Amino acid sequence: MANIVLSNSGIGTLQTCPWMYKLKYELDLEQMEKPIYYRVGSAFHKGVEVFRETSSIAKAIKASADVDNRALVAAMLHQWHKESKNFYQEYEVVEVEMCLEVPLAKHDGGDIFLGGVIDALIKDEQGRLFICENKTTSDTMERFTSRLWAQRQGLLYNWALRQL
Repeated sequence: MANIVLSNSGIGTLQTCPWMYKLKYELDLEQMEKPIYYRVGSAFHKGVEVFRETSSIAKAIKASADVDNRALVAAMLHQWHKESKNFYQEYEVVEVEMCLEVPLAKHDGGDIFLGGVIDALIKDEQGRLFICENKTTSDTMERFTSRLWAQRQGLLYNWALRQL
């Protein structure tokens, strides 16, 4: 049997529906057409990634060009930049799209790993490290943030970084 790499989304899928997990992660089957919220979120995520690497909002918008949703993604990136540009003056971006793979356990014929990609690792003036994860939502900010604190992704990534 091969190694198994569990991601945060894979763990969530397995908890919600083991059959869906099998289809997606074992048989590599997915929807042919991604919903608009997924495409917009992915394009926005790409734009933020490019901004963190280049400090250029123009390059970020160009890199995130989702043909069907270009204006929406550009508006989202402009607003994100407006709200966060001062934040990035106080922190150093250490790494963007940091890949993690940490051993968890052994099973018959292989190992089980926790895998994931941290959107950004940043450092403050005192040398403390922080994990940055991009999230998009169509929900109200109040409802979204109340659920965000209960999500496991930050906890998993924090634990994984401490194992390295």
